[in-house]
Amino acid sequence: MQLTASAILALLPALSAFVGQVNGVPTRLVKRQDVVSVHGTINEPAESAAIAPGATFDFDFESVNYCESGYEPITVYLFENEPDVSDMNADGSFPESAYLYEFGEWLIPNFGLPAQQDPPPPPSNLSMPDFSQASTNAATYSDATFYLTVVETYLDCPGDVAKEFGVTTNSIVYNATTA
Repeated sequence: MQLTASAILALLPALSAFVGQVNGVPTRLVKRQDVVSVHGTINEPAESAAIAPGATFDFDFESVNYCESGYEPITVYLFENEPDVSDMNADGSFPESAYLYEFGEWLIPNFGLPAQQDPPPPPSNLSMPDFSQASTNAATYSDATFYLTVVETYLDCPGDVAKEFGVTTNSIVYNATTA
């Protein structure tokens, strides 16, 4: 079929009306993440544990491996206020402005699989930052309730969500002045 210039010109008003209708359709942006209620447990430090600035403290996280992945990534944060999952980025991370400190990212091996080197499995202890010694925005906190938070990334989940996340939080007392 051969289209002439006049036939194309005749179709332009209809095409223009169609494009106008498509542009007028409201769109809704949806975060491509799902924070589920299932999550692991922070066994150490215990809830409300007192941790001094600069101290090394025991860290033990028990994963639930919600989607039965061979390896499960986790990220550990320290928040000044209880974390709000609506602040999470689509990749499960938090923006730097939301937390005080990021301890790191690790990979939990499941089902007896060998540990990976990059990233490695979680360590058995972590070091609490000393915010009064920070090179920028030095702050001194005493008897401050902070929130140690682990974000688990669940891979291999069925359905149309690429990744799902579990968020676990324990409060700690930073720079306790009383026993």
